[in-house]
Amino acid sequence: MSRFFRSARPLTSFAGPSTSARTFHSTRIAREHYLDADAATFKKVVQGGGDKPVLVQFTASWCQPCKMLGPILQRLTGPQSGADLVVIDVDHHGDLAGEYRVTAVPFVVGFKNGKQVDKFIGMQPEAKIKEFISKL
Repeated sequence: MSRFFRSARPLTSFAGPSTSARTFHSTRIAREHYLDADAATFKKVVQGGGDKPVLVQFTASWCQPCKMLGPILQRLTGPQSGADLVVIDVDHHGDLAGEYRVTAVPFVVGFKNGKQVDKFIGMQPEAKIKEFISKL
């Protein structure tokens, strides 16, 4: 036995039969997250039609406010909101960033029926983001 690992019990004692059966459930989620999307995904989800609101977050891997905003947007675009989330990295997809005149990140654009409804720049409090989503 190694001098770094000493156990009073053999390793096989950890893997015993379970006394309770655990079941897993899967349900369809009423929202989609397209993280690290490309131009084709953007076009399909945002401009492809449908009446579901879509939030597009323009972000960058080096942007700290983007890293804080991302999880909030993912949580708020849950089943209760019915909105989709598309995340575009401006360093990899500068053409889309230029088309929507992204001057700073994070930059969030809200779309409804393929048309831009509203936008905001920078980190926002969760209450303002909820209000932003409700306008869509």
